[in-house]
Amino acid sequence: YTYVRTYVRAQGSTKNVSCMVMRARGTLAAAAALAAGAPCRPCAAAEAPAVFNLRVVQEFAHDTTAFTEGLVFRDGDGALLESTGLNDKSFVRVFDVDLGKAELALRSSAKLPSRHFGEGITFWNDKLVSLTWKSGTVHVLDQHSLEEVETLDLDPGMREGWGLTPSLDHTALVAGDGSSVLHTLRRSGSRLAIQDSITVHDCANDMPYVVGINELELVPRVVTHPAMPHRIRGAPAASEELLRRRQFDEVLAGPSANRTKGPPSDLIWGNIITTMCVAAINPDTGAVEAWILLDGIYSNWDKFRRVANGIAFRSVDQTLWVTGKEWSKLFRVELEAHPSPASANIKERCTTAWRSFSFNVDTVVGRQQDPSPCEVP
Repeated sequence: YTYVRTYVRAQGSTKNVSCMVMRARGTLAAAAALAAGAPCRPCAAAEAPAVFNLRVVQEFAHDTTAFTEGLVFRDGDGALLESTGLNDKSFVRVFDVDLGKAELALRSSAKLPSRHFGEGITFWNDKLVSLTWKSGTVHVLDQHSLEEVETLDLDPGMREGWGLTPSLDHTALVAGDGSSVLHTLRRSGSRLAIQDSITVHDCANDMPYVVGINELELVPRVVTHPAMPHRIRGAPAASEELLRRRQFDEVLAGPSANRTKGPPSDLIWGNIITTMCVAAINPDTGAVEAWILLDGIYSNWDKFRRVANGIAFRSVDQTLWVTGKEWSKLFRVELEAHPSPASANIKERCTTAWRSFSFNVDTVVGRQQDPSPCEVP
């Protein structure tokens, strides 16, 4: 490992780090093979993810001072909650949504302690959970009044807090730290402890580590896989989610006597920082099943501050919303199949320029899955 780190620092790149680690593990002979340029193990065959563009259905005004880090809709009343970052400027705000108006009405707001940089938010156990970037603190708020109920410690195995969303069964949380790793967190006393982790990857596009995963949202799988049932018409809002999952399982599995576990009913969508890409991730395997491209919906963005960040699925009307940090617009959108997925240049378009993780050798070697999920065992 010392050899690998020295080599990579000398080269100034983490390209093929997984292969270098694999070759260097255990013996000097392996290190010599690395120096001689021994080939990596071949990549596993993989189906190419679907590729989608976005079509804007409706635009809403968005606060250009809002450094958006989290975006989520509340079930029941369909209110929008947004968390913002930056020290001494981190808020959680609640907005009423009226589709007949071009602006959302601010209902309430709560400021985080000035020393905390706000990050992702989500609902869990009837509370609103709010991550912070580097302080290791998790704020638990009343989802209606936004009053703080308690604070929890974030597992030190997560060096930073970025995106946050519920697990598939809503009994745990899934959090990102800006790397290619998503962690399942469960409460253990006063701490949110890492229970499991997956490495996000897209083998078909030669992306064994999809780095820079930012804001997260649990979105029904049928949004990107429309052959599956999406909306159960006429069902009460409170029971629609249960019915959707049940119908999904029935379509997928067939007769109960022959059932095996199929694909998850929801995917985790994640913005990729410094890009206009969203990855739709299988929460069981970490495989990217679809790419959603935001190019064309907003021109006043840049890679280093006004980045795309914020995905929210509104269950009360089954709509999808996106925005970005300090963007002037919040968009209600629909997916459209990309006319030529093979020409989308996903690897070039969706690889982050965020150096903190993409060039941090200790992160790549010590925390991501090795060998890569894309390498043949």
